[in-house]
Amino acid sequence: MYLGLDENAHTASLMPLSEIVKDYVENPLSEKNNQLAASLLVSESNMYRITLMPGAINNGLDIIFLVAGASKANAVWQVVEGQKNPLLYPAQLIHSLYGKTIWYLDSFAARKLNNQRVQH
Repeated sequence: MYLGLDENAHTASLMPLSEIVKDYVENPLSEKNNQLAASLLVSESNMYRITLMPGAINNGLDIIFLVAGASKANAVWQVVEGQKNPLLYPAQLIHSLYGKTIWYLDSFAARKLNNQRVQH
């Protein structure tokens, strides 16, 4: 599965502070969170989106994040090395249960990461 990351640390339309993310974080074992997909209203853009749920994404054998640009550096750092808070950084919910979660970053997006963790 290929995913991107936005400046606000959302991925796959799993938006910070959204009801979908809040429900998933607070009740990860609820029946509602076993759905493969869900719809949500994104107030910033006043549009509905459809997203895969974290459980569906995490069943991907390999999950690959492709992220480029200096504007994403803070979000990358928050998700990869920052304090765990998936309500604010929903991409923290994503990790392959059966394979690998791999991050491909350009040097701008990776600039805030601990250099010991980054392979060039």
